[in-house]
Amino acid sequence: MEYVICNKSDLDTIANSIRLKTGETDLFSIDKLIDKLNSVQTFDNIIDGTITEFINLNLTEICTGMFQNCYYLTLVYTPNVTTIETTAFCNCYLLKEADFPLVTSISGDCFYGCTSLTAANFPLLTALYSNAFYGCTALTSVNFPSLKTIGMNVFEKCSALRKCSFPLVESIGYKSFADCTSLEAFVLPNSTKMTTLDNSNVFDNTPIEKGEGYVYVPLTLIESYNTDTKWSTYANKFVFRAEIKVPAVLGNSVPLRFRAAIVHIGQQGTVGKRTLTNGGYTARNGHRGHRTA
Repeated sequence: MEYVICNKSDLDTIANSIRLKTGETDLFSIDKLIDKLNSVQTFDNIIDGTITEFINLNLTEICTGMFQNCYYLTLVYTPNVTTIETTAFCNCYLLKEADFPLVTSISGDCFYGCTSLTAANFPLLTALYSNAFYGCTALTSVNFPSLKTIGMNVFEKCSALRKCSFPLVESIGYKSFADCTSLEAFVLPNSTKMTTLDNSNVFDNTPIEKGEGYVYVPLTLIESYNTDTKWSTYANKFVFRAEIKVPAVLGNSVPLRFRAAIVHIGQQGTVGKRTLTNGGYTARNGHRGHRTA
């Protein structure tokens, strides 16, 4: 037999949610509440859809669909959660941040359609699965320092995302950044292993595909990227140097794509079509970096 320890406020929340979903008005004894939970069979959508904030310091797992279609939810603070199941926050239109410092596992569609989400912080997460942040049109800040796998369509239609860095990513799935119409700087600093693509349409309809953005890769792997069958589509979009450092240090004094170019390519330089130089490497807006004497 398994036991779950809950405080009274958690039981009241569960009971109120069941009453809202079933239309019942009776108070539940503990035995009756257990019977009701067994009859529900799943916690999908168990949270009342009118909730605006959810704070729980003891919760370790957010189950399938737990907050799905909670249209008014703006804040979730669950610092001890380690697992988030599929569709957990799907269509939470007002949720502003996803900050989960201990999460090591999330399933597909978790934040699908969260159109107010501006920041995602998952320092321990190693894999993202299909549609995890699909259609998060306000997303501008992503922090995934441990991420190794990006599944299909993960960040598709994140139209506000302008720059991102994935230090350890080894594979990127089908259309995972397609229709990210502001994406101008994509950084892959890993100098020991080339990141693989499932398909060459990863950056469909982005500034990178159109020659208005850059993919930053280490100098040691530039030839591998240039000759790879799928990466070669973006061969004239690569910018490289021996070390790539993030973030930019010039603040907001120049437009993003040039700020990124200056930081990664040189310590001095000018914007526009003039040359940016550093350590014997140059890069021009819209052209691949090359060695100079």
